[in-house]
Amino acid sequence: MHLYDKQVRTQKAFRTLLQAMSQPGRVYVVDAKGEEVLLLAMQTLIDQEVTFTAVGEDQERLKREIVKATGSRAVTVEDADFVIIPSGDSEGAVLRAKRGSLDYPHAGATIVYFVDNLNNTESRDQHCLLKGPGIEHEISPCINWLNKNDLNYLQEINSEYPLGVDTLFLDRSGRIVCIPRSTRMEVK
Repeated sequence: MHLYDKQVRTQKAFRTLLQAMSQPGRVYVVDAKGEEVLLLAMQTLIDQEVTFTAVGEDQERLKREIVKATGSRAVTVEDADFVIIPSGDSEGAVLRAKRGSLDYPHAGATIVYFVDNLNNTESRDQHCLLKGPGIEHEISPCINWLNKNDLNYLQEINSEYPLGVDTLFLDRSGRIVCIPRSTRMEVK
């Protein structure tokens, strides 16, 4: 892929991510499939001045690929600007992610889950209801394969707004759902 094509592709992905962040719980699509979805999102959001970590299955291989693709550096969960979870279960690692401070709330981490499937339909079965800026009334996104404990963790982390984390959900079909820290999450 030529440099120009790569730049156009990451710019399109960035616009899609911004749109998804401004309308929490809604599904958007980027032009990628498989693990390429995760790498495209990381190339779009991470550079040499940003840190990241990966937790869970196959984390060392994933860290190597992200360093190669972005020039960033891998650090601990506590120090990472981006925490990548290549499954729907962080095993509690998200609880150690940076939440920012009252002086610098934007210094909270961004959590990136790479799940099997994000669906275009709302689902009351997912035990998650979202309200807040960018959501007209309320929305219940269908996030398959996300461990319910992680939903509870995200609700806890973001309970003291403006502190908290922003969350991106990506799937292998190129779909994206975002939940910024300003969104109120009710886990049932």
